[in-house]
Amino acid sequence: MPRDYAKKPVRKGKPATPRKTRKSKPSGAPNAWIWLLLGIAIGITLSIVVQNWNDPGADIVRALEDISVAESPPPKRQFEFHRLARESEVVVANVEPSPLRGTTSNSNGDSYLLQAGSFQHMRDADNLRARLLLLNLNARVEPTSTGPGE
Repeated sequence: MPRDYAKKPVRKGKPATPRKTRKSKPSGAPNAWIWLLLGIAIGITLSIVVQNWNDPGADIVRALEDISVAESPPPKRQFEFHRLARESEVVVANVEPSPLRGTTSNSNGDSYLLQAGSFQHMRDADNLRARLLLLNLNARVEPTSTGPGE
């Protein structure tokens, strides 16, 4: 059945009562802050307890060790090497030292030249020359120039 919306029926009776507005609860912010601070306090307390947690027998063992160390002083060290050094006699044999290896004399007067290295830079050659001089060997550096491909 069709309805005519242009002509609405007028209501008779009491006017509508206004709805009661509920008081809004305060936002959860203060409650959240309380829980946050409580969690931090519990966390700090637990960390301190765990950090200071000791084995109950450890204190007793430590106390016994301290008592035993205090009661027995360490024995004095007695060294005898001073007395032994004064009393011992050292016999030195009259033996001529053997000649050093590599210092044999050349009986026929021949001299030899040995190339110890070849370097691109002069400072490398000087480093080797210094090491050879420390070994009491005569050393010299001779710079040469070569052509390309030689």
